[in-house]
Order: sequence, then structure tokens, then C-alpha cells
Amino acid sequence: MSIDYSTLLTSEYKNSPNLIQNVQLTANAIGDITALLQSLPAQFDLDVALGSQLDVDGQWIGFSRTIGGVLLVQFFGFADDPTALTFGELGSPSIGGRFLELNEDTSSTATLADPEYRLLLRAKILQNDWDGTVSEFEAAVSDVIAMPTTVIDPGTAVVTIMPSLAVDPVLMQLLTNYDLLPRAGGVRYQFLFPSSGYIWTLAGTATSPNLTTIQKLTGTTGWNSSAYIASPSTHAYVSWVMPDTSNYVMGGLATNPSGSPNFPTLNFGLLSGNNAVQVYESGTLRGTFASFQPGDSFAVYYDGKEAVYMQNGKPFKTTIAASAALAPMILLYSIGATANNVQIATG
Repeated sequence: MSIDYSTLLTSEYKNSPNLIQNVQLTANAIGDITALLQSLPAQFDLDVALGSQLDVDGQWIGFSRTIGGVLLVQFFGFADDPTALTFGELGSPSIGGRFLELNEDTSSTATLADPEYRLLLRAKILQNDWDGTVSEFEAAVSDVIAMPTTVIDPGTAVVTIMPSLAVDPVLMQLLTNYDLLPRAGGVRYQFLFPSSGYIWTLAGTATSPNLTTIQKLTGTTGWNSSAYIASPSTHAYVSWVMPDTSNYVMGGLATNPSGSPNFPTLNFGLLSGNNAVQVYESGTLRGTFASFQPGDSFAVYYDGKEAVYMQNGKPFKTTIAASAALAPMILLYSIGATANNVQIATG
């Protein structure tokens, strides 16, 4: 409501009812219309718009609320509902479900509710405004995924994007199916999502005192001890940190990790040991590439078309490979060999 302009009349007109009514009917009405028009932008602010207001935003941005598929949204609920999820946890977006919106359909639907629609519209704005620079792409990744995220570009037109934490299942669907992030022509994005709750299968004298540590403290020297995840994937990633340069550890990906705990079992293997970095593929040496320091990190990942080898987050070798389901695997050669901060991700 705007101000009452009749109160601004000078004292000589305060006893002129006709003039007062005329001002109230004209100036006040114009003021009300002006105030309404001034309030409209806030009503269609993407962060607060709801329902039909958000639909109008979608028309301006160029993205419909109805998508070309079905989105499975999970909701918070109570113990008497076996399909309901728990409360969420700070720092763990993948845990728990969101609260049900008023009159929202709980069945799977191709018509997005406001929270998911708002996320897609925000991503579409970032796409529309992208200037092609790496810095703006990284800003878009940060805004959409909303957590620290590793972006790996080995220069093969396939960019791997790996969030640091498990993401919300709905966001996972949107990222993998709806092209949310700015993307240059001819570039493909491969998403790898950190795994949690997996179990290491151990062979030989390898032990795993916790989920992120693999070590060999007893037994005999030789490629006779390993740890692997018995869940192959067509998109897989494994990384580890070497605490020293004297022991031998080989990490990588294998189609048959349950076979002999020897390095030929690894289809794509990266050896870090005796201050040398070497790549072995199915037992064949592909090259010696660098030395390393205690605390250096190593990683091998496969995106369905290529295997990429990395040291300290930087790719140094890429191998084109046929499609296969591969499992993360860590091999240990020397007594005292340890792989720290082991991380697993799948696509």
C-alpha cells in the first residue's frame, strides 16, 4: 500500500472533502499501482518464486517444468512408512530426504516440483551467461553442485567431474541426465560420485584398519597381497597417497580382481615405489614417468573409453581402451607398504 497522498494537502484544504476524495481516488490509486509494479521483480526472484511465478521465470529463461524423463524424488518421513527417508545431515547431502511441499505428488513424475525446477533454472542461467572461460565454468560447478569438486581435463574432450562428497540422489539424476553445466561443443562430461559403505576384499596378508588405509605389515616380499572392491563399474576411479618412497604399491582397475593378487591382474595399474612412477597394463610396462615425494597422491580412472593416470591431481598418461567393467584394486609388494587416504568413486 502506498502512502495516502491526501495527507500531504496543505492545511487550507483539510476541510475540503471533495478534493480529499479526488486525491484519494486518483493519486492514491496511481501510487498503489506503482507500488505493485515495483514489487513484481521481488515476486519473481528465482530464490523465492513459487508455483506459477517460477513457471514464468522458466519461460523467460527457456526451460520447461516438464522434463523428458522421470525424476525419482525421495522424501523425509516417519518409521511407519518403509519408503521414507531420515532427516538429512550437515555435510552429507546424500543422507536423508527433503520435506514434502504442499500438494506435491509423491509419485515419480516428469513434472518438476519447485526445489528441483529452481535448481535446473539456476543451472540454465549459468549456461546462458557462460563466457567460455575456465573460471566461470568452475564457478558454475561450485554453484550447481554446492560442494568442493575436482575437475579433471586430460585434454581428450572428456572432462571428469568428481564431487568431494556423496551427493543428493536427485542432484545425481539431474547431473547425469540433464546437462546442467556449461559445456563447450564436442566436450563430454563424465561424473564420478564418491562411494561410501563399500567393503574391501582382502587377499594375502593385506589388512585394512579403516576404509581409507590398505597396508601389508606381515608375510613375504612379493606381489602376493591385495585389497579390492568386488563391484566392477564401467566408470571407476581409485586414488591413494604414498607415505614414503621406499615401499612398493600399485593401484588401479581390474576386470577380475579376485584372481591372483599379482600386478598383471590390473588392466590399468600405476606403480609408486622406490621413488619411481611406472604404468603397467595387464602386466606390460608402458613407461617410467617421474619420481615422487612422500605425501604425493596417485589416481587411475576409467570413463568408459579411456584410462587416465594422474599424479598430484595432474594427468600424465591416457590410454584408449575398450568398454569394460572394472573394479578398484590396491596391490602391495614390500613388508610395510601402505596406501593412505584411499578414495573410490564410480559413475
